[in-house]
Amino acid sequence: MKKPNFTDTHRYPHGYVRSEATDIVKTWVAARRKLEQDRLRPEGNVRTLNRIAGARI
Repeated sequence: MKKPNFTDTHRYPHGYVRSEATDIVKTWVAARRKLEQDRLRPEGNVRTLNRIAGARI
């Protein structure tokens, strides 16, 4: 059988990795680190407005 030729290596640079070869602890540590960085990142120059109590959304 011919090996598949994936053309989306720009989206998935490491390709497919079998579950036996992954370390789930490292995966979740990286995910938590990314969430924390996103939480600490400032929103930029967009100011949020206070909502008025009787306003419709």
